[in-house]
Amino acid sequence: AKDEAAPAALPDDLLLAVATTAPAVAATGGDAAPPTYRTRIPAAARVDYRLSRGAITGSGEIDWRPQGSGYVLRLEGRVPIIGTLITQTSRGGFDAAGLAPERYTDKRLRRAEQAASFQRGAGVISFSGQSPEQPVTPGVQDRLSVMLQLAAIANAWSKPPPAGEHFLIRVVGARGDAHVWSLRFEGLQSVDTPAGSVRALRFLREPEGPQDTRAEFWLDPARQYLPVRARLTDGSSDAFELLRVN
Repeated sequence: AKDEAAPAALPDDLLLAVATTAPAVAATGGDAAPPTYRTRIPAAARVDYRLSRGAITGSGEIDWRPQGSGYVLRLEGRVPIIGTLITQTSRGGFDAAGLAPERYTDKRLRRAEQAASFQRGAGVISFSGQSPEQPVTPGVQDRLSVMLQLAAIANAWSKPPPAGEHFLIRVVGARGDAHVWSLRFEGLQSVDTPAGSVRALRFLREPEGPQDTRAEFWLDPARQYLPVRARLTDGSSDAFELLRVN
C-alpha cells in the first residue's frame, strides 16, 4: 500500500469549523467536557508503518476513508509467524466538533473483540462487555479516531500554536474506560524514518496513574498532519509504536 495523502480538495461539508466553546460538565464521573476546536478533515489516505511492541516487530497500516457524510478508519498490525496482532476500526460521521464516532471495535491477538457503540440519539455510549454506559459529549473520540481528530485540528490551523499549549479531547476505549486526554503541543521535532528525516509536530499526553496510557503523536505537516509516528505506553506492557515507512 502507498500513502495517498496528497488528495484533491474535500467537499465543503467535510470542512468543519467551529469556535472553541466553554467546557460543560459531563453527565457522569464529574469530568468536564473539553472544548471543541476548529477542524479540517484530512482527505483519504492509506499509510504503511513499521510496528513494534518491545522486541516484537512487524508491519502496520492505517486506512482512512472519509466519504460523503461518514468515514471508516482502520488500523491493522501484523507480525511474522504470529499473525495479526491488533485490528481496530472506527466508523462514524462528522459534526461541528469534527469526527463523530458511531462504532469502535478493538480486536487483539487471542482476545475476543470488544466494541463501543456511540448511541447519539440516546446520548449514551454502550459497550459489549459489562462496563456501564458513558455519556456522549461534544467531540468525544475513541482510542483510534483520536489520532485523526488531532490531525483534523492541526489541519485547520493557519499556523501552529505556541509550544506548551494543551488540547483536551475526551477519549473512550472499547472496554469502558473514558478519560479527558490533555495533549500538550511540544513543537517541531525531527523524526527519522526509513524514507528520511521528517519535521513533525509532537503532542504528548502524560498518564494520570501507573496503569494509564502515555500517548505520543508526531504529525506530518506535509501530509495533512497524519501521524508519521505514534507511541502508546501503559504500565502493564511494552510500548506500542508505529513509524511510517514511506
